[in-house]
Amino acid sequence: MTTSITYFGTTFGLFALATLLSQVDAGLVVTNGGSGSSKQSPIDIKEQDTQVVIVPISMKTCTSIDPSKTSSITFNDYATPLDFVMRNEGDTVKVYLNNTEVIPLIQAPYVSEAEFKFSHFLFHWGGKNTVGSEHLFDGIAAPLEVQLVHFNTKYGKTIEDVLASEDASDKLIVLGALFDIIPCSVKAFDPFINKLKEVGSPGLEAKVTGLKLEDLLPTDKKTFFSYEGSLTMPRCEQVVAWTVFK
Repeated sequence: MTTSITYFGTTFGLFALATLLSQVDAGLVVTNGGSGSSKQSPIDIKEQDTQVVIVPISMKTCTSIDPSKTSSITFNDYATPLDFVMRNEGDTVKVYLNNTEVIPLIQAPYVSEAEFKFSHFLFHWGGKNTVGSEHLFDGIAAPLEVQLVHFNTKYGKTIEDVLASEDASDKLIVLGALFDIIPCSVKAFDPFINKLKEVGSPGLEAKVTGLKLEDLLPTDKKTFFSYEGSLTMPRCEQVVAWTVFK
């Protein structure tokens, strides 16, 4: 099975974050979806086989789109400090907004003209440098991958409504960023890192305040790989427009 991957164009990492995550009792067994499915995630992104975008194109048809649009992602309220609740859900740690007064949005014209509303983010990690991330680059995994999940507002007001609606390949956009483990200190992550110790077992929750979503992504947000894929948890529906930052 061949997956069409489009390249739109920093690797960064947090030693303390990855170390603490490796101590959380929520290791993930990665599966690649149903054997009969054609657009399953995660995938091994082979950079030499990707389509390099010079002009904006439609991810669905590979044809030119309105020149007034760009392949860049527009982020709304990603720079706003927000409060979150972290929850160990057994297979991973998910992080939700603690209130809905401000809900970050993104727009990604290479996927859809609609707005995509933030739902939650989660982590996949491993116990050593060579395993952890769901996505691979040229066969190589990173020790940590953060995934920010957004749902298409044209299909519903909540992510549950969207997933229950008729199947479409642009129901969700998931932004994935891979982290290297390198000794460094990023003060913006301190509140989050400190709370990880409180969710060491399934079912435990902890509150995190003042976290900016933009701090979970690389500085260069205009360079990324995009493909049509699926959720990586059962039932592995093929409803995700993946955007992966290396």
